Amino acid sequence: MKYKKINIKGFRGIKNAEIDGLSRVNLFLGQNNCGKTSILEAIFLLSGYNNANYVLNIDLSRQLFHNDENDFSFIFFNLDYSNKLTLIGEYFDKDIVTLNILPEDSRGQSRVIAEGNNTPSEYKESFPTSISAETNNSSVNQLEFVATIKGFQKSKVEIRSKLIGAKIGAQFQITAKPDPKNPALKFPTLLQNSFNGNFAQLPKKLEKVVIEKKKEELIDSLKIIDKKILDITPLSSNMVYVDIGAKSLIPSNLMGDGFLKYLNTILNLNEAKGGIMLIDELDNGLHYKALKSLWRILLKTARRLNIQLFITTHSKEALIYLKDILNEDDYLDFQNEVRCFTISKLSDSELKAYNYDFSAFEYAIDNDVEIRGEV
Repeated sequence: MKYKKINIKGFRGIKNAEIDGLSRVNLFLGQNNCGKTSILEAIFLLSGYNNANYVLNIDLSRQLFHNDENDFSFIFFNLDYSNKLTLIGEYFDKDIVTLNILPEDSRGQSRVIAEGNNTPSEYKESFPTSISAETNNSSVNQLEFVATIKGFQKSKVEIRSKLIGAKIGAQFQITAKPDPKNPALKFPTLLQNSFNGNFAQLPKKLEKVVIEKKKEELIDSLKIIDKKILDITPLSSNMVYVDIGAKSLIPSNLMGDGFLKYLNTILNLNEAKGGIMLIDELDNGLHYKALKSLWRILLKTARRLNIQLFITTHSKEALIYLKDILNEDDYLDFQNEVRCFTISKLSDSELKAYNYDFSAFEYAIDNDVEIRGEV
């Protein structure tokens, strides 16, 4: 389940976007507020098409809290329920998955507008049709997720799940209602967001690495950024401790945010085996030595564990390091697995993605051509 094409309609600040030519490692560049993070979130939602809780996950990562029914509008274009929200992914095996997120009132009546002219012609049949309706934001208290999976020469499968919100006393509570006819999603999808520095899950992730007897490999990766590291251990106190040869072990929290982000990224790769991993602002908080090491780990691990990567960055250094690494003898055959996309937001909130293969990417870096969307 790897994407070669994504279409986003009516999500966050994106009116419409199409990204074609995806590969194993996909790098998104662009100015601030051009929609890069929203693209990652859209792919995250689409990949978790039968897990309605993914909406709460992406909102919480932005510190958007759901306190009443109207907060379901956070994911709709211009916070308006009358803007249809549809995400479409085409896989390399020619399967197509479509996720429509529909606002509903307390009676379970959908508030869906009719198809617009921006619907891609090849996907028209994937959109539910209805009569245009005036939508009152305050009447919406639930979201219905309608996922349609259409396989090449296979029968079409439809999966429906819901998020239902209700005031109980002074609190607003949300309940996820999965599709009873379909099992829970088991496809690994992991979003590493830059909006918070919460590393509370590090001990649990590290325990999994220890159980799978992969700790020695992890320590080798950590030695690249700090040669003094001898061991790393999760303890019952829900803390991770590092052995650097001192009299006692050192809490990982004292190693700095850069170390924690580096460690978290490596551990997340293990969690995303066989699936999708999305990393927002890869370079944020990392020293250049750690960044160069991380690129090598990302490339080799993505191939070894069959992970499709989607990454955003603002850093020119990060691009230079990636270009240099892809020209090293051990990484030459990775050149065809990396794609770079410059995301540009047009005046009507349509996004345009400019696709660079390695040859064009290398030319731009070597000739100081700005591809980060900056003037």
